[in-house]
Amino acid sequence: MPQANKNRSKATNRLRMRKGRSVVHKTIEDNYTAVVVANHEALAQVLDQLQQTPVVPAALRPLANAINLRYEDFTILEGTQAFVVGKKAFHAALWSSSPVTLALSADCNQLGGVAGELSQLSGGVSDVLNPVTEFCDLVPSYQLPLMPSTEVTLLQATISVLPRLQLETLQSIGSILKGKSQVLDKSNFNFRGSIPNLSGLKDGNGSIAGNLRNVVSVQNLSTLNEESSANSMGAEDGSTNANAVPAFDDVMTREVAFIMLQLVNGMKNLQAKAIEETPLSLSNVVLSKDMDNKDAQARLCVLQGNNNDDDEPMGTLCKCAHSALTDMLPATKITPILADILQQERAESLSKAKAVLEFVLWGPSDVALTGSAKERELALQRWLDLERATVLHGLVRTRVELTVYDECHLMFLVRSTAKMMNDAAKIVCNYQQMNGSASQD
Repeated sequence: MPQANKNRSKATNRLRMRKGRSVVHKTIEDNYTAVVVANHEALAQVLDQLQQTPVVPAALRPLANAINLRYEDFTILEGTQAFVVGKKAFHAALWSSSPVTLALSADCNQLGGVAGELSQLSGGVSDVLNPVTEFCDLVPSYQLPLMPSTEVTLLQATISVLPRLQLETLQSIGSILKGKSQVLDKSNFNFRGSIPNLSGLKDGNGSIAGNLRNVVSVQNLSTLNEESSANSMGAEDGSTNANAVPAFDDVMTREVAFIMLQLVNGMKNLQAKAIEETPLSLSNVVLSKDMDNKDAQARLCVLQGNNNDDDEPMGTLCKCAHSALTDMLPATKITPILADILQQERAESLSKAKAVLEFVLWGPSDVALTGSAKERELALQRWLDLERATVLHGLVRTRVELTVYDECHLMFLVRSTAKMMNDAAKIVCNYQQMNGSASQD
């Protein structure tokens, strides 16, 4: 039989073709695999669109299409102080009557410098951080950072125009969180963090489960299509959720975990570009929120080549991440686990830390991780397949505007594997066992 006929015969044996319909696989297993692959591809396309297609706010679309822009077309707001990060100064300004943020840098050799830097850390661009437009022009020296002379002169600068932003440093965010973590009576302190609508999961006895993932966000994509039904069921039986306010420590754990996940993503981005060191002070890290949506999570960004002092102490990527975890942010349940991983300073340390953080934030809390490695990975793969399908279903039904938290969640679902989750689960489980044994001793 000719080779072409053999191949045709194999294809016919594997699949049945129905007139006017899609390809239908012969076995349930083949159908299941096809659906799983289709769900994965659909989520990957959503993530790709989210990262590659920045959305310009409607009020700023004329600005995006404007030509021959000049610095004098913008008005710096009086009474506001510039937010200086290294060699860049961020100013609140107006274009016509539209509020914007101007990012000014004295280096005009490379347009796109700020644009490229502001979108690195979370793995993609954002409608909040992606500059609407960019140009070079003469700028008064006192509006640029670190100008040694008091004489007012005009200097050539790069001007990146962004939507109006609320900006913070990692140090300032860490100080705020540390202040909240030092509250003595935490049971009466209403702190829900920047990840909104947190609610606690309970174990079978009705008490808060004592694991690292006992608080999930109903903002998570996987629960978007379940909220209405869950609320209606609770209303019908007249019961109330005794755990409506999640445990303080669990909220803080998730808050710190999400900041660290974005930071580790940024360090991995630098690592991929063969950049091995960054300022130990993390002065090149900025967190940003859209002023029109202050309740949203902050997007953490790294500005490359932005340290303002050539003599500023530098550290390895792992060492800088460790410094942020132990020195700048409050201690939580995940701190000792991550600190141990980052202190090892191995090539895979950042990847391990990322996997653990993602598992803590979004991994399964109801999958029995027992048996052989193959059995555990099979259970995790089934969970991952179902989670992808549930998230995709939620996206189709709700069509919500996705936040940076949702974007990172999507990255986890698209890029994670059962083996990666199994390895992360083992790290968390081993620490819990060691900690439990130490407590008993």
